[in-house]
Amino acid sequence: MRASGPTAVRPSDVPGSRSRVTGSLAAAMATRDPREVLQQMLRVGKRAIVSFPNFAHWQVRLRLVFGGRMPETASLPFKWYDTPNIHLCSIDDFRALCRDMGVRIERAIVLNSKSRPIHMPPLLANLFGEQAVFMLRR
Repeated sequence: MRASGPTAVRPSDVPGSRSRVTGSLAAAMATRDPREVLQQMLRVGKRAIVSFPNFAHWQVRLRLVFGGRMPETASLPFKWYDTPNIHLCSIDDFRALCRDMGVRIERAIVLNSKSRPIHMPPLLANLFGEQAVFMLRR
């Protein structure tokens, strides 16, 4: 499935005008404008949950450096020309985007290759985390 871009959702489209939580499991990275998707998610819901693969994981870095080509991993299983993710980012990139947009990160969970949470300082989490899940608030 390929996303062609964000679809605006008006509060009148949502019962009760505002949902408690909106979610996007890697969908924001598969759109042309992730910022707009995040803005719309937080406009419609009080909170947003976003997850994505971490492009700064150490295995991805090594495969890029030593292989010289865009890596394929369990969390990034596509060829560079066939990936639904048109905006690859690291956990630190996403934190910076939230900061630039004035979005509050209420909770962040970094997952290992077995989808289990890892508890490390941000620098190490960016290096060893394969996936990230963020709960955001405006």
